[in-house]
Amino acid sequence: MEKYKGVIIIKGMFGGSKSDGYKAYLVTDDFKNYQLYRKDTLDINDEYFYSFNKKSVEVIGEIQRDKWILVDSVIEIKDEISENENQSFHPIKFAKPEEGFPQLINSEGSILELVESKDPENDLTKERLYLKAFIEPGKSIYAKVNETTLLLFFQGRLSVKELFLLRNDEIYIIEESLNNKKKQTPFYFSENFLQDTINKIQCGNEHYYSLPKDMRIEDPFQEVMKKLELYWSNAHSALNGL
Repeated sequence: MEKYKGVIIIKGMFGGSKSDGYKAYLVTDDFKNYQLYRKDTLDINDEYFYSFNKKSVEVIGEIQRDKWILVDSVIEIKDEISENENQSFHPIKFAKPEEGFPQLINSEGSILELVESKDPENDLTKERLYLKAFIEPGKSIYAKVNETTLLLFFQGRLSVKELFLLRNDEIYIIEESLNNKKKQTPFYFSENFLQDTINKIQCGNEHYYSLPKDMRIEDPFQEVMKKLELYWSNAHSALNGL
């Protein structure tokens, strides 16, 4: 048996088939994802994992075919700091502003941007599109985003903060500028993180067309969505299905 540390995430899978239900995944400290299951137990709706949802844990078990972990037991790690201090996190290199998209919200400085990861390890089988939001001078937050949620945002159906909350099963990245150097730190979602960080995103409660015209793009469907449709390659794209 081996030990694997990380955070358990319960995800709902609903596509109209017999396999619909909730499945448990482990996001390890080095950001690998494994589906969890127990011997002689269906991997769907296994209530054993529910109490560990979004908690730091140590999973004891064996990896199967590089995708699953056959679980013997799970131990919650109490009082573990959600900030990842280990060396397994590698800062993500993002495209320069002039290489990417127009700023989505701007008021004497960028408030919300759409940026592309240029990390060579983040190939086309993974999501490469991120939102970058301003929190306070010298501090920003990044979260993954896809074309479908951006479309909902530009249609006025999601606020800025709701865009970030939709990805609370993923790692958030906080970037701070210290002494002319940028430091990236990964965080898992928690109630404290919601209160201390996400709720402090500038214009977080705003819907796109409630913003003054001089703060937003005049035609985001043409300037952003059309560009994504024509030039963006993203394995999770849903534009063709809209």
